[in-house]
Amino acid sequence: MERRKLPRQQRAKATVDSILDAANDLIREKGFSSIGTGEIAARAGVNIASLYQYFPNRETILFSLYEEAANQGAHKLNSLAMKIVHDELETVVPKIIKLLLTHYEEHSAILLRMLHEVPELRRATRVVPFEKMIGSTIRLYLQQHPEFRIKDTPRHMFFLENLVVSNLTRYVTDPPPNVSRSEFLTHLSRVIVAYLKGSFS
Repeated sequence: MERRKLPRQQRAKATVDSILDAANDLIREKGFSSIGTGEIAARAGVNIASLYQYFPNRETILFSLYEEAANQGAHKLNSLAMKIVHDELETVVPKIIKLLLTHYEEHSAILLRMLHEVPELRRATRVVPFEKMIGSTIRLYLQQHPEFRIKDTPRHMFFLENLVVSNLTRYVTDPPPNVSRSEFLTHLSRVIVAYLKGSFS
């Protein structure tokens, strides 16, 4: 699922950015099913021929939005992880969970709903789910600690990925009325720290 051409000049990049921004706005307003390339082009203030120069169809626009949000989140996560990789677990985990929660909140439609509501994107070979990127960072952190037993990697990854992603997803998509954001962050961080300390013992 490739774009027809990549923008090289500043004006072309501005056109692509305006198309992606317009699509993002329409998704927030109307969801995925009812928007098309004509409406996106109109919102972006470009003619449809200009849109098709860079995006052959609606799915390539949606794919670009997902790729951008996922890569942006992965970059933030990896940058933070490298800075705090040798800190105590009680410091590391809350910072990472807070960063992930904030990113999911800012891009909930793209990261949490898009792959379910636009199934053709799931079949695109280039789509790397954000959850896999989170898993890569968890693996990197664990491997920096000599007390971590490398043979246990698959088991720890299974539990940690599900623990992190399922709880963040549930909180963002269906937040419980009696649990504040700070309470959620505190309790989820404690559970993860407890699991990690148990896995290192």
